Order: sequence, then C-alpha cells, then structure tokens
Amino acid sequence: MLAHMDFDSNLFMEPRSTPNNPLKTADQVRDRIHVKHYSLQTEKQYIQWINR
Repeated sequence: MLAHMDFDSNLFMEPRSTPNNPLKTADQVRDRIHVKHYSLQTEKQYIQWINR
C-alpha cells in the first residue's frame, strides 16, 4: 500500500484538449495507442497511415 503519492493525481484527470484547442487526429491516435500499450513500431505505422 502506498503511504504517500509522489505525483499529482489531478494531472491524469485533466483533458488534453479544450474547445478552443482540440487535439489533432494523430495526437488522439497516439494517446489511445499509449493507453493500450501498443509498441512504438505500431504507433509509427499508424501515424504514417494517417499522414498519407
């Protein structure tokens, strides 16, 4: 059990996009890939497909 948290738990709860600054498609895909723990090569390939 953790007696002390070394990070700000609110940091992970704040959205990266706002109505005035929406995330681009590639950034959204990158975020989802990181959440799902896909490999770096998969991320690179997906981003290449988006950029075509």
